[in-house]
Amino acid sequence: MTTSETTTPTIEELEAKAEEIDEEVDELVSQLRDAQGQIARAQKRFVELDKERKVLAPKVFAGDSKAEVELEALEDEYDETARSVRVAEAAEPELRRMLEEGKAKLQAARRRVREVRAQDIGRQIKALDSERDAAADALINIIEKQQRLLNDQIHVVNSYDQDGANRMVTNPGLKPDSYLKKRFGRWLR
Repeated sequence: MTTSETTTPTIEELEAKAEEIDEEVDELVSQLRDAQGQIARAQKRFVELDKERKVLAPKVFAGDSKAEVELEALEDEYDETARSVRVAEAAEPELRRMLEEGKAKLQAARRRVREVRAQDIGRQIKALDSERDAAADALINIIEKQQRLLNDQIHVVNSYDQDGANRMVTNPGLKPDSYLKKRFGRWLR
């Protein structure tokens, strides 16, 4: 194969790619939800830490060394929580952007699957053209034979019963269009 030749991916390959993108989108949704959850939990924890700080601060000011150790641990936790919130807040916009990009890629991949599937169905329809045409040619031959035989019958009947022959000529049930409408009417509307 030369570099100018390209192969069209199969429906299965396109579906696999769409599934892969779908999983990436799900992972981004999960990461974004985790970041938002981490921020929300941190906000609640900040409120709790502020309450604890307000209780410990007067004791530390009064010289309570145990309260001072607890306050230092509380401040360390506050700083650690603040760092994790900053990371989550910094990641959130990028995760949102990546999520929107992933959703757009997923939509395009699913559209491509449908396009290739429609093209494949079109090829299948086209492949039936020769079979349909052969059946139509056979039907035309049969109808022509029937019409010749009917004309012969009318001619014979006319030799002994002109009224009967006239009724046969005007009988719509003996005309091929009656049969065709009856059998193929749903496709001729």
